[in-house]
Amino acid sequence: MPLPNLFIIGAPKCATTSLHRYLDQHPRISMSAVKEPKFFLTDGSRPRHRGPGDDRADRAYVVRRDTYEALFEYPPGTGGYAGESTPYYLWDPHAVPRIRALVPEARLLAVLREPTLRAYSNWADLREQGREKLDFASAMAAEEERRRLDWEPFWLYRELGLYGRQLTRLFTVFPREQVKVLLAEDLAEAPDGPVAEVFAFLGLEPLDGALHDERLNQTMYKPVDRKSRMLEALFERGQRARPVVPRAVRRIAREVVRRQLRSQATSGSHGSRLRHDYVGVFTEDRRSLESLGVDVTRWDRNDAPSA
Repeated sequence: MPLPNLFIIGAPKCATTSLHRYLDQHPRISMSAVKEPKFFLTDGSRPRHRGPGDDRADRAYVVRRDTYEALFEYPPGTGGYAGESTPYYLWDPHAVPRIRALVPEARLLAVLREPTLRAYSNWADLREQGREKLDFASAMAAEEERRRLDWEPFWLYRELGLYGRQLTRLFTVFPREQVKVLLAEDLAEAPDGPVAEVFAFLGLEPLDGALHDERLNQTMYKPVDRKSRMLEALFERGQRARPVVPRAVRRIAREVVRRQLRSQATSGSHGSRLRHDYVGVFTEDRRSLESLGVDVTRWDRNDAPSA
């Protein structure tokens, strides 16, 4: 059975689920039905993390190679891709070398998001699950203790956003021509452009027709308050009306709701305040990122989504 040759490697809460679905629309790409198998995070044994609810996350790891290989089927013919998405591969120091050892020709996609807002969205997700009991500031301060106690990596709000460090390490393992870096904000705002860039990076023809963008990106816009949840419910009701509403009308309605959710996410300058409060946490790493030639100046815009 085959191993995949295409990996979305990071980062969590950076629209990797949407990118996974977009790539699967290309006839020369077959993405795994299991989005996060986490195979290359382990040495063949299942982890036993100790944070609240971590046992459920641990059970999701695919640790047997035969089980992992069974997830993939290449498109007919030559020049195609079979892929998977595990957004912790970028963060884990052992995952990328393991990929290189088994699939040296692999193509890797790294999706980055403004790190403070990524951390906040990460916190909001665990908060909504009922696992996170601390407020955001306290949770950020508790990170090192949680690491010491061996909580799963999803609790590492700060460290998962240290992209400069992670990419520097990645480029010592894989040549840069096998890696494509994208910004989650670009992917969420207007996905057709970034996805077309990925197809070109993979040496594939453009998709015949527009992307099927029928789902609000929950990775970028996690509803963390009552109004956001109401907007999400409105979007879902629109989804159920698909059989009787023309596609062009659905597209317009979807964008209206999407803009309202973005506006709600940043209302009261919440996103700007967060970035201001935590700018020092990520300043040094951002310099490392920029030294690698990754342009992240759009993160300084005030309209970047915060949840």
